[in-house]
Amino acid sequence: MTRHFRTQKKRIADSCGKVYERRFTHAPREKTSITFMGALRWILVAVACTWIAFCMSVGPIYRKDRSIRTFGIGNTIIFVLAWLCCMGIVWIVVKLSRPKSHFLRPYLSWWRKVRQACMPRVRALFDRYPRFHRTMSHIRRWWMSIRTRIIFITDRWWKIALILLICWGIQFILVPTIFAADLLSQYNEMNRWMTSLNGTHVPYADGFNVVDIYPIAHYMWPDTPTYLTNQHNIVLTFIYGGVLNLSKMWTRTIDLGLIVLSGTQLIFAIFATSFTLHRCFTYAHSLRVYNPRGAYTNPLSANAEWRAVILLFFILNPQTLFTTTALTKSPLFAWAFLWWFGQWFEVFNRRDRSHIPASLVAGIAFTTMVMLCSAKYATYIIVVQVVLIFIADRKRWRAYLVALLLPLVLFQGALLTAVNSGTIISGDPIESRGIQLQQIARVMRDDPLGVPQNVRNELRPIFNLYTMGTNYSPNDADRVKSSGSDGKVETYKWETVTEKDMVNFNKAWLQLGKTHPVEYFDGFMAKVYGYFDVNDEPYVATSYYVDNSRISEATLLHSWLPFVRFIERTIATGFGHIPVIGWIVHGNFYVVAVLLMGCIALLLRRWRDLLRYMPLLLLMGVMILAPANNFERHMLPLAFVGWLMALHLVHEAHQAYSHARISPVM
Repeated sequence: MTRHFRTQKKRIADSCGKVYERRFTHAPREKTSITFMGALRWILVAVACTWIAFCMSVGPIYRKDRSIRTFGIGNTIIFVLAWLCCMGIVWIVVKLSRPKSHFLRPYLSWWRKVRQACMPRVRALFDRYPRFHRTMSHIRRWWMSIRTRIIFITDRWWKIALILLICWGIQFILVPTIFAADLLSQYNEMNRWMTSLNGTHVPYADGFNVVDIYPIAHYMWPDTPTYLTNQHNIVLTFIYGGVLNLSKMWTRTIDLGLIVLSGTQLIFAIFATSFTLHRCFTYAHSLRVYNPRGAYTNPLSANAEWRAVILLFFILNPQTLFTTTALTKSPLFAWAFLWWFGQWFEVFNRRDRSHIPASLVAGIAFTTMVMLCSAKYATYIIVVQVVLIFIADRKRWRAYLVALLLPLVLFQGALLTAVNSGTIISGDPIESRGIQLQQIARVMRDDPLGVPQNVRNELRPIFNLYTMGTNYSPNDADRVKSSGSDGKVETYKWETVTEKDMVNFNKAWLQLGKTHPVEYFDGFMAKVYGYFDVNDEPYVATSYYVDNSRISEATLLHSWLPFVRFIERTIATGFGHIPVIGWIVHGNFYVVAVLLMGCIALLLRRWRDLLRYMPLLLLMGVMILAPANNFERHMLPLAFVGWLMALHLVHEAHQAYSHARISPVM
């Protein structure tokens, strides 16, 4: 009776196994018919890949300051190879992310046959050489132990913070602060304003002042003298300038203030990184279970390899290591964006989607305010995010009202009140016209006599046209908008231009473009291609700020381990010169990677994931409108979140395969 029962049980199990195997391994392939929306998605992906490939193909042209007219067979080959490579990466990852595509079936079948054929030989080798067998066993146990320890030391946010504090703290001791000319401009601006509070009012036109470095047209100055501008964001000017002035009063040097500011930003970066990495390593799921071996584990967490790679990126990559203490607006915005990004990651991945905890709402509101205070373009990112999130998730509108809209209204309301009351001077709109200025300057360099007379008459009150052509640099628009210190060549007539002169600027620019379309195209591409060409090295890398002339002129800091700054800058620059491998320390590599991952999410119809990519796409638009080409500090937010987006992409693919295995049984 017992034997019969066992036999029947075995037959049932075998039949169930065959049914499961047939239903899973021989599941119908996904439908290959292309719908209109599917074709539209592939068209958008093809356009994105075409843009990347085109930027890579014209790179050799514009690095030699030539024209698109010289586009030849070599550039065509680069374009075709780059396009095929981008489309191939997207197609392969999409196929791998869909279990029903059976993309891996022939390769897995081949690997299974190879393994079955090789296993007897491997066993015979181990039997013949037992010492080799023991060595391999020791290596395997050692590797499993390393993986366990990596997960153990990164399973809490405070453990990650401690690791970062030790590693970044050593860097902070060796290089206490990093700054450049922008910070000194903020200090001078605050110093001049504090002097005016003491009763010393210096007329605007009395010599070269702060509003002349990044020129703000005189017609924008209020009648009542004020010395505060929103050029570098007024909140940062108050904080940076105030701390440096206190340091000057107490120690007769600003060096101590610089160290205090850098240390504060370092602590902020540690908290931002540790909280975000912990959220992404656990996929925003805090569930922990007890396994039979006596260790608490999280089944929904990243493996040791992913944790090690991402942590090493944040510890060793110059883009993160050097920006922890860099006192410019872009690094502070990037760290705040990383924290903000991690909080939204938790919002989208929470199991309980009926509400958002008050602590998370407060955290989003805090990081939103820091982003608004650190960079002007944060306003546009927040506005677009507000619109999209209210469309995608209207049920939790109260939380989003407090987390996003309230900080935006408070900040913009205070800023507009200060500008309209004459307390501060708003920035000059010429700062956002970098592409237009580059195009006009390129025409004046290549064909100055071909400019129509009516266009010349419209532009002459605004610019010194021939000087624009002489000072034109393909990578940098600062030279054609009169940015710089005293003694610079004047191209933009900020002292004499009037509001009336600027009325017809866009009209004159369009008329000039109609007669010089090739020069306009060259001016545009020469200023933006580097952000999407992985072969193009940064015009200004993050390593530049480690050892620059401003630090060399500091009272005390210039003598604090100067050889360390030189060595770090040399190593970072040298590693970036290595072909292919050096891409991982360049910002444009992560720009291209994030753009391709966005294409993959679009094809996989992960609409919620696209909400994460929209701020990144807007940041790409900020890069295009920025004054310089391939300016690495503008790419920091994308570099910070690039590996985290890749981790999430792989996790979603694993989840899809898990659901595919479970569905035939259910």
